[in-house]
Amino acid sequence: MPSVRSALERIRNHFDPPPRGFERLVARRRRRERNQRLAAATVALGLTAGLVVGLWTVFRTTAPPSPRPAASGTMGVGGSPVDVAIGEGGVWVSTVTEPSGPGEVVRIDPRLGEVVSRIPLPEVGALAVGEGSVWVANLRSESVTRIDPNTDRVADVIDMPPLPYEVAEGDRAFLPERVATGFGRVWVSTARGSVAAIDPATGEVLAVASDPEVILGGVTAGAGSVWAWNTFEPPEAEVWRISPESGEVERISVPATVVDAVVGPAGPFVLHAETGDVSLLGGVDRFNGPAGGTVPLGTVGERANAIAVLDAVYVAAGGGNVYAIDQTSGERTLLAALPGEPTAIEAGPDALWVTLADGTLIELSLKGETAPDPNATSTPTATGDNDTGPIPAAFYPSTYREDGKVVMPITFIDGSSAEVMFDEDLRPNELGAYGEIAGGLGRVDRSIYFRYGTGSQFKGSGPLATYEGHGGTTVEEWEPPPGSFGCPNLVFRFGDWFVGVRTCQDELSSKEKAEWARLLTGRQTEDGFLVLEAIAPLAITQAGEHAGPQLWLQGPEGLSPFITLTPMRCDPDNPASDEDVRVMDDGQRVSFSRIGKTWYADWCEDRAMFIQVESPDQDYVKAAAQGLRVRNVSVSQ
Repeated sequence: MPSVRSALERIRNHFDPPPRGFERLVARRRRRERNQRLAAATVALGLTAGLVVGLWTVFRTTAPPSPRPAASGTMGVGGSPVDVAIGEGGVWVSTVTEPSGPGEVVRIDPRLGEVVSRIPLPEVGALAVGEGSVWVANLRSESVTRIDPNTDRVADVIDMPPLPYEVAEGDRAFLPERVATGFGRVWVSTARGSVAAIDPATGEVLAVASDPEVILGGVTAGAGSVWAWNTFEPPEAEVWRISPESGEVERISVPATVVDAVVGPAGPFVLHAETGDVSLLGGVDRFNGPAGGTVPLGTVGERANAIAVLDAVYVAAGGGNVYAIDQTSGERTLLAALPGEPTAIEAGPDALWVTLADGTLIELSLKGETAPDPNATSTPTATGDNDTGPIPAAFYPSTYREDGKVVMPITFIDGSSAEVMFDEDLRPNELGAYGEIAGGLGRVDRSIYFRYGTGSQFKGSGPLATYEGHGGTTVEEWEPPPGSFGCPNLVFRFGDWFVGVRTCQDELSSKEKAEWARLLTGRQTEDGFLVLEAIAPLAITQAGEHAGPQLWLQGPEGLSPFITLTPMRCDPDNPASDEDVRVMDDGQRVSFSRIGKTWYADWCEDRAMFIQVESPDQDYVKAAAQGLRVRNVSVSQ
């Protein structure tokens, strides 16, 4: 959550206040076949048939920060940046041309690193992204602007009601300073001692908490609460912990003036201005510090003005340095020395975005900052046998936290993509990822297996035969290991990835094996992704077709839980089964069933994603039905 205090102070100094198609029979058959495969070889998950084109996304495990952002990009956004926020498909920057004049909200496409739109406004201040919109605080006009990210246009301007008390004689103006989103509301703070909530659906403004003697510097949301802080010196310095349901306020004393705050996996972190000290607030779940107090985490040793959080706590210091502080050890690492004074910082899934006072936006990539997978190498050896986690040869998708949820970006092997949102108690970081798609030479008849870092599950004895692969590579046929697969496999090597194509006795002729070797090609990208492509006559099924792309997420305890995600047209009002249909707290209709000792939950989201969760743990299946959702589904065409 970036700090915009200094920018707002400059403004204030110039202001005079006035498918049902996924049928149950098919689902049950696939479950039986899958269980048989897993019982025979718990390390193997089959990909039914064929040619794969598109993208299989490899996610890295989370690791402590290292002192090397992989790359950075710089662009001019114009004016004097006030704030930066990420979400709704963009990086958003609010800028002003002069302290009391108009400005604009600039939208950047993070994939392209380019400005894609500029939204002029008569006034701009702090901003936040969430609840389906971009929200901008307007200090002088006592309002909040809502921008529709689908059109990049102003959808509404919400006037803030008068304060319930006078700041000066006849002055009850609510001057919005900061905004945040979470818990189905937009939270607005004013330096005049109040926090209010906006219902994003109706625009109704609700008073939440107030104290006319307090100068509130900002507001953020997460870890089950709304957090606001004042700008007094100790011993008056404090943070408010506000219940989003009741508005009840708990006041937490802090040891120094707070300039910014952010909610991370461990709880709320507060940044103190003069020395750049970072403290973790007490009274939060999974935190052993003294209730109602703070515990120092680390320091950057210089004046600081903005803080963000992802795998580490990131601090932008006034001199231009950007630091990472490990959330466990408090160890400080200098990530970058920027050519100017930072005004705001925000963390996205892969990068930090920092605005400078001169109108520059800098992207600091975190792709190279996270340590590589323990067994990934840029120049793999021909006999590498590596394990990547509790499930051999599985990938553990990287995640980030947003509004109390764990968010896991995923990409299917055909290029379809989505973001999966988990409640923390579903243990998403324990889930290893696999995938499935179907295709073949003229018909859907082949199984393809993907393994990362090791080919040991394909290679038992051999090679039985050698074929020339695409571009002069070598493709070998091997007998499977004992107790693994019942058929020989064509084994391909693409970077750190091994791909096995089942041949079985006489199902493929020598000529057809040679065609597979020649026509299936792939590469590993710099980020570790496996890209497989094919040359006709190989073919691939499409999303929504029988045996189309799937992504499987599975746990280490007896392969439980097992979550199947399938991009396809589906109807959320008509689950694939009518055995036990229940309506969840958010209105999602979910079908529950039990086969033997295994419980299942099936549902459709966004009319484009079919989800199935299975486990012998009934409580987990019920919790997943309540706390697992997808968003931003993009189905490859």
